[in-house]
Amino acid sequence: MQIEMTTVLTDAQKRAVAALSARVHAHDGTFKQIYLSNQLNAVPTMGTFFMTYADAALVGFLMNYADGPADEAAELSVIVDPTYRRQGLATALIAAARAELARFGYRQATFVTERAFLQANPTFLTQTGLTADPDSEFQMSCPRPPATEYVLPAPYDLRLMVAADLPTLVQQQVAAFRDTDVAATTRYLQAGLADPNIRQYVLVDAAGAILGSSAVDTTDQYYFFGLFIVATARGRGYGTMMVRAMIEALRQLQPRPMQLAVASDNPVAHHVYLKVGFREETEVIYLDAPKPAGLTIETHDCW
Repeated sequence: MQIEMTTVLTDAQKRAVAALSARVHAHDGTFKQIYLSNQLNAVPTMGTFFMTYADAALVGFLMNYADGPADEAAELSVIVDPTYRRQGLATALIAAARAELARFGYRQATFVTERAFLQANPTFLTQTGLTADPDSEFQMSCPRPPATEYVLPAPYDLRLMVAADLPTLVQQQVAAFRDTDVAATTRYLQAGLADPNIRQYVLVDAAGAILGSSAVDTTDQYYFFGLFIVATARGRGYGTMMVRAMIEALRQLQPRPMQLAVASDNPVAHHVYLKVGFREETEVIYLDAPKPAGLTIETHDCW
């Protein structure tokens, strides 16, 4: 089958991906949605989305998320219509993505899946030669915001980020998140400022000092990401305060389902999200290839 590659999806293509995702989730008992923008990729001109069709219907899709330099692994998310599996679609999509990554010097790839899929396909790792990274993520959801209004205690305030916050936030986020740097963090924050679908919040004290920050993608539902509290302010309840204040701000904007991901090795954040009403939806697993860079992974199209 022919594979189409693009850097930006049309509205029609996004609808087709949504329909394919719905079929895959219903069959596999999975929940994670694939990010459908390349604005955070390090190389904007590199192919991001790979599609294959049968009778004009989208039956295979791959997203290449490469937000780091070429010496880091790109994340590949692959879905195949259940009725078209074991026909080589996933293998072909991955080969096309690897070829495009190689054009820009990327030699490593990590595959994104879910615990439910691996449990339903117990021989998948053996068949593919992939290994599950011990560090996973819990995707959590809050279908509806709390009915009761939340008011931040004085003297704290929650406001939207402005360009003048960039220097401070870059340094704070580099200190807060491992495996990041100034260039990547600056790109993330600037992309958020330029995107009308992203709201970036900061929690400040009476003097205006930033105590924490988080962003929300409002494209479809409310997806929280990049939340952190500065090291000197942790352990004082600011994380709970900020999340509750964000939920209230979004509830007033327009009530929608909310979603986020939290690392499995971050029990403090996990507890905060449970406390404010989020519940675990799925566990996201990252699969690594033990083979030398550039070799083809034979997937057997289980997915």
